[in-house]
Amino acid sequence: MLLAAVIGSSIAFSQEQFRRDRGVSYLGFITDHSISTGMNDMDFLLGQKLRWHVFKENSFRSQLLLNARLIFDPQGEIQWERNRIRSLGIKFSNSKWTFDIGRHNVYYGGPRIVDGAQVVYQASQYIQYGGWFGFSPDLFTTNFQTRSGGGPIFVYTQKWHQLSIIGEALQYEGQLDRLGMLILGRLAADPLLEVHTRVDLQYSETLAGSLADVAINGRLQATNQLRLFGSYEAYSSLRYLQTTILDPTLQRFHQGIQDLELHPGVQEDMVDDSLYHLLGGTLEWNTYHPSVDTKFQFGANGRYRFHPEVDRRFLRIFPWVAYQNIGDLPLMIRLDGNMLWHESNLRGDIGLGWVYQLSEDGDIAFDSSFRILYAPEKYSDKPGFYGDLYIDWVHPTGLVLIVGGYGMHEPANGFNDQSMGGYLRFSWHHRGEKPPISSLIEERR
Repeated sequence: MLLAAVIGSSIAFSQEQFRRDRGVSYLGFITDHSISTGMNDMDFLLGQKLRWHVFKENSFRSQLLLNARLIFDPQGEIQWERNRIRSLGIKFSNSKWTFDIGRHNVYYGGPRIVDGAQVVYQASQYIQYGGWFGFSPDLFTTNFQTRSGGGPIFVYTQKWHQLSIIGEALQYEGQLDRLGMLILGRLAADPLLEVHTRVDLQYSETLAGSLADVAINGRLQATNQLRLFGSYEAYSSLRYLQTTILDPTLQRFHQGIQDLELHPGVQEDMVDDSLYHLLGGTLEWNTYHPSVDTKFQFGANGRYRFHPEVDRRFLRIFPWVAYQNIGDLPLMIRLDGNMLWHESNLRGDIGLGWVYQLSEDGDIAFDSSFRILYAPEKYSDKPGFYGDLYIDWVHPTGLVLIVGGYGMHEPANGFNDQSMGGYLRFSWHHRGEKPPISSLIEERR
């Protein structure tokens, strides 16, 4: 889901105002065919990311920014299903000032974007402040909205502790539309312990109360091999959340397809007037043997969502074990499972995946998985099956090709549903470094 990617990039404290040039163009499609019903679906993806210095002299710089992805369904009632334009503008900067004009992510503003301008002043080595103003597009669809306003920006950053406060006041047709404040914090005792916090306060007619989202996430590097993660989140808005949190019935392979941004999944722009509580934890163990260049990993993560209504609660546990570089083979094998308790029902899947890098420099890889699906209330006490195969190719010039397909069998309530699909994505990294092939595989897994 695009929302998750946006969140990950826009709330990070390591955000750099200027980085090296980068340009990536995307073109892809996915097609699905149900053998049982004869129904077909096809979606096309068009995308462009651009970070390009237009002018540089001494400390003054200007940079063109573009981040857009469009999904076109030639058979749909609405052919342009999802248009996401998160940035389209120019950034100006010198040693003290940064000025943006056009469409940009609000500095340290989470998913907020602005059609207008923002200015930030570097007051000292650790303190920045400024403001943003203009029109506020829809947080989920990025469609232009005529609601206008702005807010202040304050950022305090040191090596081990950081704090940012972003304000928001918007009006629509002369009436107050939304008041909000986003507070982000980070505290690290040393590289072994780190805690992140987020508090997003919002007042509007569509939300009961003022709490849109609050979260605390911690990481502990207990030993060289053992890492522990913990999290708590309370939310009534869906702006920071992944699809598996919004819809617990989704299986893992569904999430993988949505992460590629070719299927809309659940309704992203819903707002729930109730408050959910989410607890999560992860244990991860890594063992590396440099003498034979092998890596062994196992772990598990869990997530429990609480709500006063029982049908909105769920518990998900996801264990895995992986082994990389077996003998002299550049082969990674991973066994994992997904167990979900929802409305007193147990469902899930278990699967085996493997990745084989064909060339010595890792520019060609085969990535495949096979999964057994378990959902008694949906599959009439019979298992379902899913399998896929992808080929990833990265050329030294920055050309990237991903081609693959999948097949699935679901015995849903006595009706055997078989479906298959194909996937193709071509991209050209014409500015900046070519992506490592491992990042392409991780995008799906």
